[in-house]
Amino acid sequence: EIWQGKETREISDVRNDMEHAGFRSSPRKNEDLMEKIEKLYQKLLKDLGNKYVSINTPEHFTKSQGVFVNISNHPIEKWDERQIIAAKKYADTIIDIPFPPVAPDLDLDEIQDLAGQVLDKLPANTRAAMVSGEFVLTMTLVRELQKRGITCLAATTTRKVREEGNKKITIFEFVRFREYPWLG
Repeated sequence: EIWQGKETREISDVRNDMEHAGFRSSPRKNEDLMEKIEKLYQKLLKDLGNKYVSINTPEHFTKSQGVFVNISNHPIEKWDERQIIAAKKYADTIIDIPFPPVAPDLDLDEIQDLAGQVLDKLPANTRAAMVSGEFVLTMTLVRELQKRGITCLAATTTRKVREEGNKKITIFEFVRFREYPWLG
């Protein structure tokens, strides 16, 4: 066990405030409760060595549970076998949700709307998602997916360039998925 005594009582108090929905004799205000949860989370991270621990990594659930969603413009049909095998460590089912086009003149509210449209397409049992596309929409999607407890991943690749006459041909080979840092 990481914590004993004081911390477990603090967690128990937070749980009681949440479970009893403010009907205790002296419940905490929402802001105070959120602040307490954040402090406990930060302390846990510190006590774990500042490592973010995802509960949605492959070793925490069986393959048959959930869906792996590919939110990108790199359709699964074009993935190499290594990438498919890596995704199937998260779930047996892999689906595409195309990353929408993002016009350069969109403001943040419009980006949020686009993110909402993508999120509306998610199956309820989504466990992990590869998210790759325009930076601000990607960040918005990752933050919202993480809030839902969905592990967000980026594909890492090696770049191989070969020359054929006066042309350069670039080939990207999948190496592994890398988890996005927690955006909160």
